[in-house]
Amino acid sequence: MADLRTAPLSHLLVRLALPALAVTGLNGLNVLVDMIYAGHLIGTDAVAALGVVQTLNHLIFSLEALVAAGAAATLSVAIGRGDRTTEHATYSAVVLLSAIIGLVLVAGGALLAPPALHLLGLHGRAFDMGWAYYRVYLAGSAAVIYAYCTGALLQARGELTRMALNQAAGLLTTAVVTPVLMGLAGFGLPGAAFGTMAGAIVAAVLNTASLRRMEAVALVRPTRAIVGRILSIGQSGMLMQLSYFAQGFLVFWTLARIGTERDLAFMGVTYRLVLFGVYLATGFSRGLQPLVGISYGAGDGRRVARAFLVFNAGALAVLIGPWLVAIARPAAVIGVLAPGLSISALDAVHFRTYLSVLLVAPFLLTSLTLYQAIDLPWQVTAFGLVRLVGFFVPAVLLLPRWFGLSGIYDALAGMDFALTILVGLNGLVTVIPRLRNLRGQIVCLAPESIIRARSTI
Repeated sequence: MADLRTAPLSHLLVRLALPALAVTGLNGLNVLVDMIYAGHLIGTDAVAALGVVQTLNHLIFSLEALVAAGAAATLSVAIGRGDRTTEHATYSAVVLLSAIIGLVLVAGGALLAPPALHLLGLHGRAFDMGWAYYRVYLAGSAAVIYAYCTGALLQARGELTRMALNQAAGLLTTAVVTPVLMGLAGFGLPGAAFGTMAGAIVAAVLNTASLRRMEAVALVRPTRAIVGRILSIGQSGMLMQLSYFAQGFLVFWTLARIGTERDLAFMGVTYRLVLFGVYLATGFSRGLQPLVGISYGAGDGRRVARAFLVFNAGALAVLIGPWLVAIARPAAVIGVLAPGLSISALDAVHFRTYLSVLLVAPFLLTSLTLYQAIDLPWQVTAFGLVRLVGFFVPAVLLLPRWFGLSGIYDALAGMDFALTILVGLNGLVTVIPRLRNLRGQIVCLAPESIIRARSTI
């Protein structure tokens, strides 16, 4: 790990961000592949069902973030100060929390998911497909969470190439299994969920084997302090995902009242494309995490700040090309995913409006990582609440009344641009002084607080 403290940032950008980008890019393609298979093999109602179900999936994503973000931040700082006991306890906590959360999701989903799907506009055949898909996804949620979180542990150790290879093997499994089950075997839309489960199991096995080779797997009893720290840090990431769930819920609920099933399908496709761009940006934020965590743990505030700027620039450089293509040819891009879904001139405006958020996504995602790494997760929590309650809820309740469907897309874009301004101003006031005040101090993380001890380094 020493080279993470000393290697040039341009070198680390390639070494850390590109493997993570490969993983998150493949994840994004996997999301699009599901939609493509649904559109080509089943039809528009399947596209609508996937779009709505993706909103509910953010509940699972939020719990993934709760464990993964907290565990990665805890582990990377522990590595920075050479604490092997905390390393092993962190892995054990991941195993325990993944199992508990999986059981809760199965029980809660069986009761709450069907009425939620109805409320979000799925009825008849589209509802049957959506609920069949989601039952399978819930049943395998523990495997999905464990696979994601063990990948985060590899990430926290700076082993992003290994993480990428393991995840790529899982995603390849998904890409092969999904069309076979969905089309040839006649499973329909649930075949996509079975494919996702198969990929998660493969990735989980490979991640565990990789951690074992690094002597990072030790099933010890995790202390309350470790579990509490993971949940304390991770709740900020969880809240951001919950805000996406609430955002999607309000969007599809509004569409169910003022739109048609075709509008649900169009939003589902557009959302998947935005999600693909977010996945690409997430690759850079995941690559940044071990670098800023270890640098902060070692007291190097200047390196933390420089890494943040370098990884932001890299993310924008990668995103701008695909973004320009999508903005220039919306009909062609939509046609690839859902060939039966034609779009109007107004749809093209909606499409471009929503995709504009990808210009600020890298900054917001890397800021989330930075705040978690420097032990300011409560500020991420505050940003999530402001984004949802302060910006989005008023906008999505008011703008569609005045502008119809256009108001929904205006609300989606407006809240992230407003949040970008807020996060930027807060960084000038809070983050920069915090990093300047480190001055070579090693950061020791006690359960109750942050204790700074003078380093001899």
